[in-house]
Amino acid sequence: MEIGSWIWIFAVCTFSASAQTWEEKIEKINSTDCWNYGTNRSIFEAPGVQNFNDCGRWNESHGNPPWVVFLKTVDDRWDYGVLVSDKTIITYYGYYLHKAHKEGEKIELYAGKCEDEDDNDKQKCFEEKGLLQNKKILDLKKVKLKHGRFYSKMIFVCQIEKLDLTPNLQPACLWNWDNRNDEHEHFYGINNWHRRKLDFLPEQRCYSEEKIEKRICDLYGNSICTSKNWTPYLFIEREKRFYLRAMRTAPSHRTTRASTWQDLLPFFSEITSASVDLSSMPKIPKAKSKKDFGPN
Repeated sequence: MEIGSWIWIFAVCTFSASAQTWEEKIEKINSTDCWNYGTNRSIFEAPGVQNFNDCGRWNESHGNPPWVVFLKTVDDRWDYGVLVSDKTIITYYGYYLHKAHKEGEKIELYAGKCEDEDDNDKQKCFEEKGLLQNKKILDLKKVKLKHGRFYSKMIFVCQIEKLDLTPNLQPACLWNWDNRNDEHEHFYGINNWHRRKLDFLPEQRCYSEEKIEKRICDLYGNSICTSKNWTPYLFIEREKRFYLRAMRTAPSHRTTRASTWQDLLPFFSEITSASVDLSSMPKIPKAKSKKDFGPN
């Protein structure tokens, strides 16, 4: 047998072994076998975020959401994030941005009104929205969203030079209440163009697949379940303001009937700490129980 044939056989065997090893690492179980399946959702208290003044306003007649900022690398990789103050952007995407920033590459920021609603014509959108001249990313920090032993996800907080805000460039708010009333809130999936009203669903609806990755079990009780949506950001509208509340979970966990969202509520203190102009009020400590020293 020729050497080339041996090499081909070796490559196929190696690939098959690697694929098998990878499949073995992704342990899947019945969703009903999750250790916490059927338990009540965790209660997350209000984070006490000091939001940017007049945040979360969106007049849809003026175009796309005013908090959307596109970030583009020199090799034309682009992402978009949510402006939450005049100095801070939060983005679901960020791997290439973080790598480019670490290597000292220039990252351009685009924001403002965009007339074109063709989601495939990003370059035209960039030109219409306009380059934020001389506005630089000062720092780009990773924040780990971790639940339990297995599940974790990264989001990215960009510290930028102060922006000059306009009616078409305004920050969104961060959710600033607890989660006890979620079933009565107005949830929206919002991307860089549109919003879509979503129904809040019982969490078990998002864990109804026969097999799920074991790590997803750690999200049970800590996630938000809504009707199906593919956008990366979940907002709540309250009193005509939009509040960022959650981000899409790992792409590997999508059902045909519902969408699972990673709740940001328990992580807002880490997110605000990674910014330069947002803060969270410290939680009020619980009162200590009164000791009985007996009769005087």
